[in-house]
Amino acid sequence: METQKFADLPANVAYLNDLTAVGDKLYFSANDRTSGKELWEIDSSGTVSLVRDLASNSYSSYPNNLTVVGDKLYFSANNGVSGYELWQLDSSGTVSLVQDLRSGSSGSYPDNLTVVGDKLYFSANNDTNGNELWQLDSSGTVSLVQDLRSGSFGSYPDNLTAVGDKLYFSAYDGADGYKLWQLDSSGTLFERDIGSGSFLDDITAVGNKLYFIGDDLGGYELWQLDSSGTASVKEIRSGSDGSYPSDLTAVGDKLYFTADNGTGGNELWQIDSSGTASVKEIRSGSDGSYPSDLTAVGDKLYFTADNGTGGNELWQIDSSGTASVKEIRSGSDGSYPSDLTAVGDKLYFTADNGTGGNELWQIDSSGTASVKEIRSGSDGSYPSNLTVVGSTLYFTADNGANGNELWQLDSSDTLSLVQDIDPGSDSSNPNNLTVVGNKLYFSAIGRTGLNIWSLESTSSELEDDTLPGTGSGNDLNGGSGNDSLRGNDGDDTISGGSGNDQLFGEAGNDILNGNQGLDTLVGGFDDDQLFGGTDNDILNGEEGNDTLVGGDGNDKFYGKVGNDSLLGGLGDDFFSGHDGLDTLFGGDGIDTLNGGNNDDKLFGENGNDFLNGGQGLDTLNGGDGDDSLNGGSNNDSLDGAVGNDTLNGGDGNDSLDGGLNNDFLDGAAGNDTFDGGDGIDTLNGGSGDDQLFGEGDRDFLDGGQGLDTLNGGDGDDFLNGGRDNDSLDGEAGNDSLYGGDGIDRLNGGNDNDRLFGEGDRDFLNGGQGLDTLNGGNGFDSLDGGLNNDFLDGAAGNDTLYGGDGNDILKGGNDRDTLVGGNGFDSLDGGENNDVLNGESGDDTLNGGDGNDKLYGKVGQDILLGGSGNDYFSGHDDNDTISGGDGIDTINGGAGDDLLFGGQGEDLLWSNSGSDIFVLESNNGRDTIRDFKNGEDLFGLPSSLEFADLTITNNSGGTASLIADSTNSGLVLATVNNIDSADITADDFILISEIF
Repeated sequence: METQKFADLPANVAYLNDLTAVGDKLYFSANDRTSGKELWEIDSSGTVSLVRDLASNSYSSYPNNLTVVGDKLYFSANNGVSGYELWQLDSSGTVSLVQDLRSGSSGSYPDNLTVVGDKLYFSANNDTNGNELWQLDSSGTVSLVQDLRSGSFGSYPDNLTAVGDKLYFSAYDGADGYKLWQLDSSGTLFERDIGSGSFLDDITAVGNKLYFIGDDLGGYELWQLDSSGTASVKEIRSGSDGSYPSDLTAVGDKLYFTADNGTGGNELWQIDSSGTASVKEIRSGSDGSYPSDLTAVGDKLYFTADNGTGGNELWQIDSSGTASVKEIRSGSDGSYPSDLTAVGDKLYFTADNGTGGNELWQIDSSGTASVKEIRSGSDGSYPSNLTVVGSTLYFTADNGANGNELWQLDSSDTLSLVQDIDPGSDSSNPNNLTVVGNKLYFSAIGRTGLNIWSLESTSSELEDDTLPGTGSGNDLNGGSGNDSLRGNDGDDTISGGSGNDQLFGEAGNDILNGNQGLDTLVGGFDDDQLFGGTDNDILNGEEGNDTLVGGDGNDKFYGKVGNDSLLGGLGDDFFSGHDGLDTLFGGDGIDTLNGGNNDDKLFGENGNDFLNGGQGLDTLNGGDGDDSLNGGSNNDSLDGAVGNDTLNGGDGNDSLDGGLNNDFLDGAAGNDTFDGGDGIDTLNGGSGDDQLFGEGDRDFLDGGQGLDTLNGGDGDDFLNGGRDNDSLDGEAGNDSLYGGDGIDRLNGGNDNDRLFGEGDRDFLNGGQGLDTLNGGNGFDSLDGGLNNDFLDGAAGNDTLYGGDGNDILKGGNDRDTLVGGNGFDSLDGGENNDVLNGESGDDTLNGGDGNDKLYGKVGQDILLGGSGNDYFSGHDDNDTISGGDGIDTINGGAGDDLLFGGQGEDLLWSNSGSDIFVLESNNGRDTIRDFKNGEDLFGLPSSLEFADLTITNNSGGTASLIADSTNSGLVLATVNNIDSADITADDFILISEIF
């Protein structure tokens, strides 16, 4: 294979992602530290160009979700004006906004881009319908597929899966939980319900059936959809816990998956024509073997599992049954096979046998064996990025001599290094391996920096030539001309003079000075000092604790082995600390700093710099300018300092500080800590349990996966908890908080905030200010805090507490508890059986549908029952209570109350105070338990007068009956414990005289 440089990238390009082919062109997102992270193009001639600077200057539009439909490329991006929206790049190279679905700068956040035929489907939030499903057809028309959940809450479509000409997805309808939906080629939408309060995930097609993971409040189990409808495949784990099926993998007409039945732990299961059953209890007892990496090769299934004695090893299922393939590492540690990759009828994977380190292994018809010990000894070459092109397997590995480079294994099982792109022990770190037809494209760092490479089917060639060197001396000065000077043993002083010189210190503590010209300085052994001088120089410390000073020009620094100090000076410099505890100073210019291995300190100083910590516990400081910082692996500390900076923590538990100006911080993997600093910052927690602090100005915080803590700080902030159980605090400013999935805790803090609990059970506290709280799905707890707030429980059995101020509380669907707190509050229970408590202040309570309980408590309250059989207690002060429909129980409590039974046969108590019982014809026969003669009154509507009434005793003489003589003697009320003779005209009042 011939490896050739396909395209020279600009010197400052970094953060290259999403390599995507459209016709004969390649597209990717990258940051050149001038235009920010934008979309780039490489044409068929290898010419690299910025497609368009969507977000002007050094701000980034962050293109993502690159998706090809025909000859067009679609992606989501933020141009800084419209927020994240859908964009299109057509065959003429024109970039255009497809449609500004959500006006303003918030953006509709298009996601889940999925192609079905010539249509593109995606989820987006237009702020009117909430997050719903949209489509883009071949004519370029964007339309809402259907407002599945009416109103602005959205159904949150997810798990978009194309099967033939149909699209399947999950969405929440606001009433019965998440449902499976089917959209066919005619645009007809079918609903597939699995039960009230349900959730579903992981949609997988096998033949003419569709399988998915669903929870109908009976726990997560496996479900199927076929021509007869949806049904649970099998309740593997009885009760409400669920077996949590995962890793759905089809092999022929069988489906394999992992599940936990509650007694045997997490094991492998299968579905075939005979039904659903456990394949084999690989690990006896309740711990489970936790099968993973399920991979089909022909009619066989390979996977990794731990049987409890041999550790994590490779297993297979074929027609003869289930068995361990080979105990690669003897004992209980296990070889931990990973990266299972099928090439024809062979399986390749990486594993550690305990003596040769992590290497490449294969399974074929002759058995299981190590392909080759690429790196001798116990360190291992750590093959990764396994990629198949035709019948050839490509991967990256480090043989200990050439660094991390690209390797190939062809169909004849011949293993070879494709090319040492960065000659010597340095690593070119091939990445972004992308297959287009029979070509492989990838990014790698050669002598000229980061480039795009391609593989052709001819002989291999190297990118750069090696540099020769001869001569020796102890005190050498090259003078004019292009010289090659070698110090050999001893402490040498070597000066290149003018010209393009090559200086080699070799053994001893040497001093090398390039002076004028394009010089190459190599320190050799021991502790050396290298000074590049003017022009563009290459400084290589080699072994020992070296000091490298670039001076003027665009210089390249290689610290190599030892604890080195690298100082850039003027110009756009490149640094590689390599091994040892290194300290790198970029100086002026646009510099690239790579810490390499071990614990390094990187200082970008002036200019728009790129800092990469590499391995080890690194400290990165961007200094002035718009910098890009990448922590790499392990636990790093990143400080953007001054400028609009981009920080990426990488792996490990990192600390990220944006510093001044507008910064973008991404924690990536690990439990990270963020400090946005001053400016409008964007903080993305990534995976892991993160802590995000926005600090000054308006910030955007997204917790991502993990148990995250988000604090907005000053300014009007946007906080999104993401997945798992998060804690959000808006602090000062008018903030917007979204809990996302998981059990979240949201605190608005000061000022006027908007809180949305979204999925699962959440706890919301508005804090100070005029706040809006929406619980979303799940059983939520909402507390308005101080001032006048609006609380909406939405779906689930919610608890709402208004706190201080004049609050509005809406229970929504399901069984809710509403407490007004202090102030003049308005409470609406909504549907189902609710409990409403006004507490202090003059409150208005409306039970809505269902059998509700309403407590006015302190203040002159208005209690309205709505439909259902309700219970009322006015409690203190002068209250107005109306039962509404249903058989209601009304207790006026203390104070002078006005009591309306409403429709139905109601039971009314006066309790203490001078109360008025309103009698109405055709509203049902009410029972009044404790009318106090001379203190309480009966209220009559304008349609009735005292003369219209007939008042008699009941048959037992224990109560009086008040009837409407104008309406066939219809009894309006039974008044207990009072004789009819004691009820006179003085006991009645017209309602019109009260109001």
